[in-house]
Amino acid sequence: MLLAIIGILYFLIVVCGIASLVFFIMVVIQMFKRDETNMGIICIVLAFCTGVGPLVAFVYGWIKATEWDIKKIMTYWSAAIAAQLVLVVLVMVCAFAAAASIDPNQFNMDQDGMDIEFDFDEADFQMPDDFTIPEAIPVEEE
Repeated sequence: MLLAIIGILYFLIVVCGIASLVFFIMVVIQMFKRDETNMGIICIVLAFCTGVGPLVAFVYGWIKATEWDIKKIMTYWSAAIAAQLVLVVLVMVCAFAAAASIDPNQFNMDQDGMDIEFDFDEADFQMPDDFTIPEAIPVEEE
């Protein structure tokens, strides 16, 4: 049961992530439309190089939300981020609940069955007759 719930929650997390990506793209498009080309390029480059680009676009989008008339986009983006965070916490809670409900005796294993045996011929491990350990290289002092 918990596995099904976790699967559904993961699906919803992915949906929220895709929505966040769409809202990021919409804000970057607004940056280019409003002659904020440098900021748009910075957000795109930072998104690919460091992953911080969407955060910069999010903050800058809220700063310019009234001026650019994108309050609705920013509100939906904020809701998608908040939902994603809540869903991640729920997945963690379900995962801990699933781990706590497992019977530890279920995993008793036969110790004899875990022995590893190697069947090599003795010839494989013989040292060559001329094998010598190299001498240490003397260090010249200046």
